[in-house]
Amino acid sequence: MYDLSNEIYVYKASLPFMEAAKDTANALQMNDHGPLHAQRVYMNAKLLCSLFDISPHEKALLLAASLLHDIGMADDRDNHHIVAHDLVLELSESGELPFSAEEAHVVATLCKWHRKDFDPDEVEEQLKIRTGLLASMIRIADSMDLDYRRSPDFQGSREKIIERINKDQIPHHLSVLSIIALRLRVNHIGTKLELFVENFKLASLQIDRLIEELLGIRFSWPVQLVPIHPSLPQSSLEVASKKKAIVFAYCNAHGLISASITKKQLEQQGFEVTTICNHNKTFSTTTFWKETFQDFDFREYSSVSLLDLYLSPSLLDVTLKKIQENSNCSWHFASPLAITGIEVKKMISAGINLYLCDERALFTGNSLDSNSLFWMKVAGLCNFDNPHVAGITREEHDVAMGIRYEIMVSGQEKKEDDHYEQLMSLIIQNNLKHFTSKATDFTKIIAEKGLTGTRHGRVLVFKTSNISGRSVYDFIHKAIVNQGVRPFENNEFETPFAIFPQVFQGVVRILFISFFSRSEKAFPVRYFLDYDENSVGSTSTIWQSFASEELALEAINTTLARINDHFQEHCDIPVESLKDPD
Repeated sequence: MYDLSNEIYVYKASLPFMEAAKDTANALQMNDHGPLHAQRVYMNAKLLCSLFDISPHEKALLLAASLLHDIGMADDRDNHHIVAHDLVLELSESGELPFSAEEAHVVATLCKWHRKDFDPDEVEEQLKIRTGLLASMIRIADSMDLDYRRSPDFQGSREKIIERINKDQIPHHLSVLSIIALRLRVNHIGTKLELFVENFKLASLQIDRLIEELLGIRFSWPVQLVPIHPSLPQSSLEVASKKKAIVFAYCNAHGLISASITKKQLEQQGFEVTTICNHNKTFSTTTFWKETFQDFDFREYSSVSLLDLYLSPSLLDVTLKKIQENSNCSWHFASPLAITGIEVKKMISAGINLYLCDERALFTGNSLDSNSLFWMKVAGLCNFDNPHVAGITREEHDVAMGIRYEIMVSGQEKKEDDHYEQLMSLIIQNNLKHFTSKATDFTKIIAEKGLTGTRHGRVLVFKTSNISGRSVYDFIHKAIVNQGVRPFENNEFETPFAIFPQVFQGVVRILFISFFSRSEKAFPVRYFLDYDENSVGSTSTIWQSFASEELALEAINTTLARINDHFQEHCDIPVESLKDPD
């Protein structure tokens, strides 16, 4: 039976077809239909799986179809869904896709039904697969990829689009460039799609397509259009009459941005807002949920926002008990990670408002100004786990580097909590100059205090070090770059994978990373790991914990063997210790 452990073979088989699909789309001057589009549809489908009671087998086949749905694009644009159907059957019969005949039929049907006519009630009786339901899900997942990332080559340059694109494609590019992000908002009332839109008129083409798809399926959800205003009015409420809100956010760069956007919106709504996003309270999510959250007195608050704070399944029930004991609060939980359907049901039953989205929209509220729009894009740049972004501006890049510098230095120097409050004030005030001025400092520190790893085939392995916090990702990326590239592989990095161990309170934590020079060619590190519910991350950065050094070393060497076998790289030198010899 096909399961997610075999997905790497689907991904590998899809890549050449999706690269050809991108070339075809580029030749026709269309929006992106290449590998990154397929990966975004995959992530959308993964989020949708949180909302439906589907089996692991159904989920695995749906995600496989998400990667394969556009493989027919290079052959026949108008009938690419039919070509994709036929290709899936051919590749399965030849053994290039790891499906049984019945599974191949389901996946091929999903590819065919991702557009045009379909039967929402279809069931594959032998496998007990609800093909019609899965087709509805893939159609929505495909339609959800409708923001500015679909026009990466023309990001921020509408004038160039008018000059360079065929007239019939101009509306498609302008439409996606006018949509900033999409998120799912779920509560006891139901599910709705929130679209953050900069220009309603230009965005209408993509919005109409999304609504048309929603009207054609059985679980039609309302779409809320969230406008981006030039500016927002200040609240006229007196302090004495204001209700209190508290915002907890993970202490990293995009967590700080999410907390700032949430604080700004809540204040505009008339709340007196307290924000907690600092190294002492929200840097360790386990410590937060076990200590900070459980010890906190929520009785004086009307609204509680929990942003990007990973909640382990083992802590869910005790957390929900605390929430239900404080039913006076309006609870909001925003997460970029997939949550199981069971967890969603439990959280909704406890009265939580769920926000399922990527790092660009991990905030509560829906009153945004143009400054918030800028910071949403920066938050996306600060995400290392699924770094598929569109073309960016120099200012966006430098601000992202600057805020990561501030987070790194604040943790190293053990800054007081009020320092993080000052950083959030700078974000709310849109003080870009402060952060751009730090970008050079950040680059300098990463270069001067770099990590040195040992090469094991295509993997760079590090020993434990005193580097902690989210800046470890930047140090690892720099170390990968320093290993050089392979000209005969289109200048791909010599070591696009890395393994970084940490020992914390007797527990060994291992960070597994994939970082490719060309993200469209990337093989996410998740494909080489034994992924379980205690793994944190989803694509390119995954943390796993082990009770002993022996278990950690076993996992490291198993991962090394899998990666190097896949890339046909000879490497028989095992990792024998997590630490450098004294």
